[in-house]
Amino acid sequence: QMLLTEGAPEAMIAQNDGAALRPIYTHSPAEQVDEYIAVLSRPGAKKAAASWYRASRAHRRSIEDPDAPFGDVAVPTLLIWGNADAYVRRMSVDLAPPYMKGDYRVVEAAVGHWLAQEAPETVEHELLAHLRTHPLR
Repeated sequence: QMLLTEGAPEAMIAQNDGAALRPIYTHSPAEQVDEYIAVLSRPGAKKAAASWYRASRAHRRSIEDPDAPFGDVAVPTLLIWGNADAYVRRMSVDLAPPYMKGDYRVVEAAVGHWLAQEAPETVEHELLAHLRTHPLR
């Protein structure tokens, strides 16, 4: 709920050099966490990050209300999903295919939320393969 309150997550990130946020980065070395906090400290970054989470609430509304608008995705999409993710649940992954009108591929990894830290080789391999198959124009 705190993420949805305008200004609250931004204030939390700003307090004590991001102390409240640091414990969530369980798979990152301290230097990397310092860099994440530094990026979030740039002008506009805290609001942009919090707004992304506020916007993702639309997904919850679409599950609760089948008449809620939820648009199709036409671009080629790769979802690399950690099946031990505490934040992105299997239901979200399972409900996505009907909305995916472009090429869509799910890669399930036996890791949590921090894919780049927990399975960097998988992320690198799958992302490069996706970009080779669907080059940017």
